[in-house]
Amino acid sequence: MSKPPYPQGISRLLAKAGFEKAGTHRGVTSEGFHVMRYRLQAGVVIVNWWAASDAEFDRAQHNAMLSSYADTLTEAGYSAYIRDDQIGRPDHVIVTAGEDTP
Repeated sequence: MSKPPYPQGISRLLAKAGFEKAGTHRGVTSEGFHVMRYRLQAGVVIVNWWAASDAEFDRAQHNAMLSSYADTLTEAGYSAYIRDDQIGRPDHVIVTAGEDTP
C-alpha cells in the first residue's frame, strides 16, 4: 500500500526540485508554491502557485507552474493532476498516493 502525501513532504520535495516556496512576511507575499492539506478528504494535498503581492497575476505563468508541479510530483511517484476552476481554468494541483509513492 502506498503512503498518503503530507503537506510537509510535498513542500520539501518541490523545494528540493528547485521550486520557490511562497511566503508571507508583514503582509507581503512572495511568489512560489503553496501546499496545504485538503480538509474534506484524508490523504489528499493541494498545491497552488501564488503570485507576489506586488505583482499582477499572470495566468500563463500560473498554468505553467501548476503543470511543472504536477509533472515533478508524478515523476516522484505520486498521483498528481490539475483541477480546473468553475469556468474551466487550471486552478490547483491535487496530489494523492500513487503506486510508486516513496
